[in-house]
Amino acid sequence: MNESLIKAIKSTMSSQLEKFTLLKKEYEMVKKTEPTNIQAQNEIAIKAQDVLNDYNTTKAELTKYEKSYSDYVNLCGAQSIESDERKSKELEKAVSEAYDNLIKLEDELAEKYDVTIEREVEPIEEEEEEYTTEKPKKGTAKKIIAGVLAFATAFGLGYCLRGCSDNRISNYNTAIVDTTNQEEKEPGEYGTFLDVTDNEQVNARANYLYNTYFEQFRSKLTPTEQEMITPEKIANIIRVANGELPLDSEGNKYYDANLTDDYIQALTKITADLPSSPTLDKIYHVPTHLFAVDGSDLSNFMMRYDEDYAKIADARNNRDGEKAQAAIASLGQKLWYEWSLQGMNYEIDGKKTDYKSPFDLPASQRALALNGAVAKYGPFVFEYNLNAMQPVCIDACVDYYSKTMKQLTVNEIFIGVTSGEYDTVIAKAAGIEVDKEPDSIAFDQDLRDQLEFKYRELKQMTLK
Repeated sequence: MNESLIKAIKSTMSSQLEKFTLLKKEYEMVKKTEPTNIQAQNEIAIKAQDVLNDYNTTKAELTKYEKSYSDYVNLCGAQSIESDERKSKELEKAVSEAYDNLIKLEDELAEKYDVTIEREVEPIEEEEEEYTTEKPKKGTAKKIIAGVLAFATAFGLGYCLRGCSDNRISNYNTAIVDTTNQEEKEPGEYGTFLDVTDNEQVNARANYLYNTYFEQFRSKLTPTEQEMITPEKIANIIRVANGELPLDSEGNKYYDANLTDDYIQALTKITADLPSSPTLDKIYHVPTHLFAVDGSDLSNFMMRYDEDYAKIADARNNRDGEKAQAAIASLGQKLWYEWSLQGMNYEIDGKKTDYKSPFDLPASQRALALNGAVAKYGPFVFEYNLNAMQPVCIDACVDYYSKTMKQLTVNEIFIGVTSGEYDTVIAKAAGIEVDKEPDSIAFDQDLRDQLEFKYRELKQMTLK
């Protein structure tokens, strides 16, 4: 499959999901501030339904592309081991047809998502998801309209209401678009965690992480280490890392001066240190982006680092040095261009980069973003470099005398970013005097300030 095309489709899905999230929040705000303004609520619901339809179409295209590619590969494999000449010729014809269909679909998708393809393979025609339409009885429309939009999950827009322009109940003639036929998602699965202030969603994500990732290796740890990983503790890590106050055993919010340090360290412990413990049979990768709200800029930013760390873990588990070095180089480029150079627009080998600046994120989200970028580096990458004795280097800066690119080791970039040496590359290049203070200090303080503010606000509300 073409990785650039897959990336473009997934990026579109993420944008659509983020847009849906914003519409959900807008709907909830209007519902709260203007409870009788049914028309305004329905207008937002219609927009959200349209976004949901777009998302479903995009998802269907991705699924079809992946299936078509898989079918083609399977047919190739079947032909390669078929000894019967007649069946082999039939398979050869089927392979040719599957390849043609794959190429056709890949070209269609590449044009739609503005991707240049240097030839791989593609699927068949697209299918659009169907939605059933039914009309409710007259006379109760206003009640239905006001309460029908729950927005419970990532695609919780269960119904969309149209035709509500008259305030007189007797004249409502509302069509409800039912989307209940769409794929059901497991509670906590990616796409269902949209609101960090919703305890039900937070707990569902914590349980999903626990059951899907941590249970694979938790029982192999020491009893003390096992106690660090519970759904309740994971839920509080999610809250604090996203700027929300944690809950005590009785469900009350609390705050103390060490809150930020304790929970960010706990996040590092359970996603980086424990999954790579020497006592385990292999390295387990726990995606850090699942600790952020799905579809958010923060989640999308960390997801790209998770992809590199997942490849590094897989490569180390399978002793694949070439794959490990490629993933480490990819990680090093992100650290250099995104953290040291703050997402400046560059061309590499004549191609525009798509590096992001974490400094575009809200200040209180940067601590989690940095954790997702560097927390796993020590146990995942440093250990590999020490064991393999093969530090990975990337082109990182220009030698102005020779006009050639100079290389830096990824280890050097990592140390520079986390120590503060490379946090201020742009400022130093401009001749500005700056302190060598790691960004992590400022990020932790930003997060601490937000938590303290929310706690003071909570106390003030309690005293009223």
